[in-house]
Amino acid sequence: MHFHPFVLPFLLGLIFIVVFFVVKIIYWYQNLLIEEKIKFIQSVFTVKTWLAIKEVFFESLLHRKVFKINPLLGYMHSSIAFGWFLLILIGNLESRLYHPSDLNPPYYPIFLSYFDKSSHEVYWFAEIFKFVMNLLLLIILTGVSLAVIKRFYAKLFSMKKTSSLKWSDKIPLYALWLIFPFRLLAESVSAGYYHNGGFLTNSLGSVLSSFIPEYPFVEMFYWLYSISLGIFFISLPWSRYMHIPSEVVFIFFRNYGVDFSPANKAVNEVEVLSCSRCGICIDTCQIMSSARVNHIQAVYFLRGVREKKYDENKTFNCLMCGRCSNICPVGIDVNKYRLSQRIKANMQIDLPADKVKINPLEKAKVGYFAGCMTYLTPSVKEAMIQILNQSGSNWIFLDEKSGICCGRPAKLAGLTSKAVSLQNALKELIASAEIQQLVTSCPICLKTFREDYKLSIPVDHHSVFINQLIKDKKLIYSRLNLNAVYHDPCEMGRGLGIYDEPRELLDKVIQLRNHQYEKDNALCCGGSLAGFRLTNQEKELITKDALEKMNVADMNILATSCPMCKKTFARYVGNKVSDIAEIVAMAMKTKEGQKHISEQISIKELL
Repeated sequence: MHFHPFVLPFLLGLIFIVVFFVVKIIYWYQNLLIEEKIKFIQSVFTVKTWLAIKEVFFESLLHRKVFKINPLLGYMHSSIAFGWFLLILIGNLESRLYHPSDLNPPYYPIFLSYFDKSSHEVYWFAEIFKFVMNLLLLIILTGVSLAVIKRFYAKLFSMKKTSSLKWSDKIPLYALWLIFPFRLLAESVSAGYYHNGGFLTNSLGSVLSSFIPEYPFVEMFYWLYSISLGIFFISLPWSRYMHIPSEVVFIFFRNYGVDFSPANKAVNEVEVLSCSRCGICIDTCQIMSSARVNHIQAVYFLRGVREKKYDENKTFNCLMCGRCSNICPVGIDVNKYRLSQRIKANMQIDLPADKVKINPLEKAKVGYFAGCMTYLTPSVKEAMIQILNQSGSNWIFLDEKSGICCGRPAKLAGLTSKAVSLQNALKELIASAEIQQLVTSCPICLKTFREDYKLSIPVDHHSVFINQLIKDKKLIYSRLNLNAVYHDPCEMGRGLGIYDEPRELLDKVIQLRNHQYEKDNALCCGGSLAGFRLTNQEKELITKDALEKMNVADMNILATSCPMCKKTFARYVGNKVSDIAEIVAMAMKTKEGQKHISEQISIKELL
């Protein structure tokens, strides 16, 4: 049996991490809710397992999503992850072919070049293996080199910031940086004396052997290689690199349909541990890119959740716009955890809202709910009244006389009891009208109605409703000779995935121009109800930066479908910003459309 004491650091580290992770998996499974365990068992021998394996291959090894976002960063991650995976896989295959009848210990393929110095002289395919293994090692070394450069010069990767690290992250990081250089040196010095290397190790070995003696340097470099592997394995559970095994479990859980609600703590731990702290979320955060506020981004917040350290600033200083979750290569729902933390923080002051007296409404087919934010932009409400009346719809204004908040602002603050009491009152109001369809102008209300109210009727944004009215030929309008860019509201776009209907509607009445920051990549207006810790100056920076990036200056109109966004943008561009309902109302009266042109305010003068 092949053995040398230098294998012990690697072997002990490997045993530790395998035992640790097996225990973790058992713990996660045992703490699943009964219904989730049933889902898991029923999914194992289905196509879901194949889909999970496929996702692990493309995302955990090849890092396909990272490639799409940042090709250089994607290469860095995949060269290390996939390269190392292939190095292990092909190394094991090579050792099996050389010694098919032996029961080789797990360290044998890792240190094959030391234990097997003569097989390359016996087997014709040995040179192929040596070439492939050297090529993989070279690819991994380029990835490691890029990782080192990224840590100190992020701008090369078109990144403004990389995530800051604690010592629990730095120790395995430095060990990872050393693993493959030490392997290169160990195999090269060995190849210099035994000529059992490939194109890379033989070439370097011939140089090193000219001034480095075989003893003690061959074994010394193998010791260093083994120690760096052992340190990496033993420090992994307390570092960012715990994402490597956790992400695999997370992908399987997600494909099996396991519930990731905050109540399911074991599953949530898997999701939080799956954050690799790649730093992609830092630059995409507008609080960082526009307002220059750092260390509150998703990567830092999730680290606090993982370490069970509550930080009020990280919890409440967030727009909750969803840009970080949308761009996250792993697909972690960050807003869910921020909301959960806010609920815990405000538990002692969370009281039900005062009882609201409900006056029953007349019966109608369509119920229109303006929402609090629409009352702050009354022209949107007036446009909807005009559209509803002209369409001949059988409708009722739900909150015309008794305005009740949908409960979303209270929910975003973590005041669950208050939110629920408001929702119950509004449910009673909606039920009294016996409507068959609920239409709202506010994406904030729309998201709440769809996710929290559990209504048995369709709930639509007014852009979807108006678009259907036009399809049904219930509105008469003229196309406006105006061009516009459309701003996707966070709650309606990333929050609910409503992208096409507003654009389809705008294309009917106006010339719509595309821009870089739309749909999934849309920018928050800066007026989010969730940004409790942002100063007015920071919000202003976010708003102005968003307007500049959308090239609003070159357009007649900035179109949006959110009264909050309209109110926020209007501070800087005046009546140049219009809600979709207002634009349609203008198209129904061509003269008003022309009036809008004459009253435009130059954004260049206002910014």
